[in-house]
Amino acid sequence: MADSDGAADVLTDEEYKALGHWHQGDFTLQRNHFPLIFETDDESLDVGTIETCGWVVITQTCDIVNYGKRKEYVSICPIVVAPPDILKEVHAGVTPAYGKLDLAVADDHVVDFGMTATVHKRALLLLERRDGFPDDATRSVFQQSLERRYGRFAFPDWLSNGPLRQLRKRAREAHKTSGPNGNIYKAIDEFRVRGNPDLESKGSVIGFLAVVDPKKEEATTRQAIRKELDTQAGKWDWPEEYIREDEFIIIGTLDEFSGRDIKESHSVDLDFISMRSDERS
Repeated sequence: MADSDGAADVLTDEEYKALGHWHQGDFTLQRNHFPLIFETDDESLDVGTIETCGWVVITQTCDIVNYGKRKEYVSICPIVVAPPDILKEVHAGVTPAYGKLDLAVADDHVVDFGMTATVHKRALLLLERRDGFPDDATRSVFQQSLERRYGRFAFPDWLSNGPLRQLRKRAREAHKTSGPNGNIYKAIDEFRVRGNPDLESKGSVIGFLAVVDPKKEEATTRQAIRKELDTQAGKWDWPEEYIREDEFIIIGTLDEFSGRDIKESHSVDLDFISMRSDERS
């Protein structure tokens, strides 16, 4: 085993070749226990395991084969059996806590993003590798799930528990319909929010961007989108400590927004805004 302060163990050409078969999202069912630290104090660690269905590698593919000093490990998450309510959310793509494994051996197997551990790359060579996804397109959906879980921007409570929650609820209701309101929200690819100087300081000026898909917008009109969003924004719980921009919600295609607009704003993932239990469906 390599010393943590010394040079990494050298892999043979054969080991490098075997390591190159592993990709982000690949999994093994040969290990049905997952390591965790249950308790700690000044003198010891209570290290144990929980029973799972297997391990999934979440390290990016390029980093799996990038081996060297301080690059000897990969990150893994456990495969668990999901109850029906969680499984429904996973397949709908509306939970950041779990990920879908397209080539799972059981329909109720999902990836639990709430637990992670590290494993030496050489340990992977002792395990039977299984493809987690049939192609790069489906694997990219898994990558997006990881980004949402670990890389999401944390909106302040006043925003996520007020306006964003109300926007989320309205969008969810509209998406279930095939009428004019459904067409409006289906035409909106993304909502973004910005604050000057930021989103937390009292007195900040806050504004929203609604990025529309030009093709989907053909099923509605810019005027209809404007009327709907202005109407809903008027109903939001808005603290008086924060100021709305003069043009509070700007609507446009991605090409119509500037690079500065995008860089200075944060994407709002409506699927993963916190919600009360009575809002779940």
